[in-house]
Amino acid sequence: MGTVAFLNDMAEILQVDADQLVPQFELNENNFDSLALISTIAIVDEHFGITLNVDKLTACQNIQSLLDLVGQTASK
Repeated sequence: MGTVAFLNDMAEILQVDADQLVPQFELNENNFDSLALISTIAIVDEHFGITLNVDKLTACQNIQSLLDLVGQTASK
């Protein structure tokens, strides 16, 4: 699975249209609550086979920082 499928799942979690998930899309202003946090950890594991650090995930401000975190975690 790739980034497009991941972003489609993120759109469902955040309850927005997938085309709204541009790099600067602000997570904390758009339904990124504790349930969304847990759901994000689950779909990152499903799509990329990695587990994100909760503290680093909560520090993500937007979609780009989330994608950067996934990339950095995957490369370790």
